[in-house]
Amino acid sequence: MYNDILTLKISQPKVAYMRINNQSEVRVFGFRLITVRWRWLDHPRLAIKKLRIISALSYIIFFSGIFWAADIPVLSLSGNGLLTWTNFFTNALFTVQWAPSMAINPTNPIRSDSWIALKDFCTPTGGTTVPVQMFCRVRQLPALAAGADLLESARERLAVYRDELHRLRAEFGGTRDLPDERFYLFGMGLREKFFYRAGALLRAPSAEIIKRWDIAGEIILPADYTVILRTQAGETVRISEDEHGVWIEEAGGRVSLPGTELPVKLPWFEGYRYPQVLRVLHQELLVNVLTNGPVPNLFVYRKPWYRDGAMMAMAFRETGNLAVIRSWILSLRQPYDRNNAGETEADNLGQALFLVSLVSNTNHPLVASVLAEVQKYERTMDGTKFIQGRSDFAEHPVYQTKWLKFGLSALGLADGYTIPRIRDSYSALFWMGYKDAYVPGGEAEDRDNYPYLGWACDHFHQAKKSPISNRDYPLTWEANASQADYRAISALSTEYARRRLAAPHTWHAAEVFLYLLEMRQP
Repeated sequence: MYNDILTLKISQPKVAYMRINNQSEVRVFGFRLITVRWRWLDHPRLAIKKLRIISALSYIIFFSGIFWAADIPVLSLSGNGLLTWTNFFTNALFTVQWAPSMAINPTNPIRSDSWIALKDFCTPTGGTTVPVQMFCRVRQLPALAAGADLLESARERLAVYRDELHRLRAEFGGTRDLPDERFYLFGMGLREKFFYRAGALLRAPSAEIIKRWDIAGEIILPADYTVILRTQAGETVRISEDEHGVWIEEAGGRVSLPGTELPVKLPWFEGYRYPQVLRVLHQELLVNVLTNGPVPNLFVYRKPWYRDGAMMAMAFRETGNLAVIRSWILSLRQPYDRNNAGETEADNLGQALFLVSLVSNTNHPLVASVLAEVQKYERTMDGTKFIQGRSDFAEHPVYQTKWLKFGLSALGLADGYTIPRIRDSYSALFWMGYKDAYVPGGEAEDRDNYPYLGWACDHFHQAKKSPISNRDYPLTWEANASQADYRAISALSTEYARRRLAAPHTWHAAEVFLYLLEMRQP
């Protein structure tokens, strides 16, 4: 059903109301606007004949060179202000854009190069207000429809997602080139895992073919958890994932994939600066949860790591998804994961305590085991006690003691430890607290192979130097890790295997996610 009225209000310093219905004429600031119809527009000056309006599901409003899905001019607007719009569908996706001047690209006014994204967000209600600069527009993106409209609306949504990625890369550390491999993973949380690639849906990680289509084209919408196919026969297929399962829609039917009808919570992150990127990062975390626990990458790692798992747990705590790792945490009995060539890593102790605190208490059997192990690493310097052992094949006493104190605090246990005032290249990786104990020097911030190190350091220092990938999906990765089995990712990409690359990667995704989660809309 179409919504046939849009109400628009501009305030501070100017106030105007614009109501557009099926055939009405309106005035804004005393300037007469052209007649607008939902479906078609005939505008002789621009030589546009029967230009399709993006109608009630996709409003485009420009101020200062205003368009209503075509050309609705407002000749001037002085000063910044507030923009309010109402009467739209709830849970709609919007982009607010601004321009430095009223100059419009004459060859393609709707897709003017002068428009720059100011905000992207989803709003759950039928009205909202945002601060705007002098020349601005707001676009409500179309809901994914059916038939030919599905492809049209998908292209619109992908364009806005890419614009958000562009803004993020410009604000932070740009990109790292990943191979041009087009795929998408399905199966968030404890669901069965699948991946789409080149017209086929396959089980992950085995690459068993579930279904194949003879396709003429595809659109992957990472932030919508959707792949849309156009077959050679002209039919449209949609593979999508939502809070209830993974679905295939084709030929008028809709079926779920076996083993996927398990609940997860998938927020829209309305009110955040990068809502669509947050949705993709959230997916890259959830899709790497296996029945035996959360893994860094489901192809190259088959066992959970406490360090990566703790960072994933922080994200899931924020989104209400701790249930997907609850059983794994409750099953833990060993103080160490022993994933780094069998070493007992001292930071695991604090991570184990923190994980237990999320779903249990001090009565969990792992707690007593961890407290007994801590004594092996205790050191004293200048009258203060801390722990010192190996993590990632080197000693990192500051990082390890921070994690220990964090875990003890999470469980309400006594803490007699003090963070040593010494240099530690891993010190800034722990940004969750204890920042006053930082001693500068020699930080581990490899942003190419281990980008989670750089993102963690940036989060600690509130810097913006670290990259995401140059692809729509995945956004995160790890390369050249000593314990990863890159042969196993050949099922997804032989090029990934050749380059010793795993993408997505959950520690990287968690670090970016948790940093961006602090960035609300003004």
